[in-house]
Amino acid sequence: MTTSIPAVRFTHVSRHFGDAPIIEVSGRTYPVEVRYRPLGDDADDDRDQTQGIIEAVDELCREGQGDILVFLTNHLTFGATTIAAIYKDRWQIELFFKALKQNLKIKTFVGTSANALKVQVWTALIAMLILKYLQLRSRFAWSLSNLVALLRMNLFTHRDLWAWLDHPFAGPPTILVTTQEELALG
Repeated sequence: MTTSIPAVRFTHVSRHFGDAPIIEVSGRTYPVEVRYRPLGDDADDDRDQTQGIIEAVDELCREGQGDILVFLTNHLTFGATTIAAIYKDRWQIELFFKALKQNLKIKTFVGTSANALKVQVWTALIAMLILKYLQLRSRFAWSLSNLVALLRMNLFTHRDLWAWLDHPFAGPPTILVTTQEELALG
């Protein structure tokens, strides 16, 4: 699975580096080379973090073309692949919350205690799992956002869910009118 990070998300970071340019490269996937450049390995190494990053990026630019991602951490005992795995896992969490906000229209969390957040996240996970199951079970090619929107519109309509999932644009079912029976009291 490949993910892309919109360049707009890095504009706030760019201003901390003298408005460094942000270059967006889309539609490319290729193997990634991971290099680890720790600071302070030698006793006479007096570079700061910024100087170390500049030197590493200069070195990579001299070697050839390619995209450069710099991951900063304060976990100095972790290796480069561990740091990259942590960033990748954190990005999956970002994608999950993005899907929650887009599909379930969650603006803010109701409570702020640890238990309230756990309940809300678990409820959202269950809702997303049910929606994904409905999407996979359907024969119609639903996008998740369209499925959520049309389910929301048909929430109080009495329909056979499985039939509706496969044929969402079929007319509504006919309403059976039955006569009300009277209860004889007395």
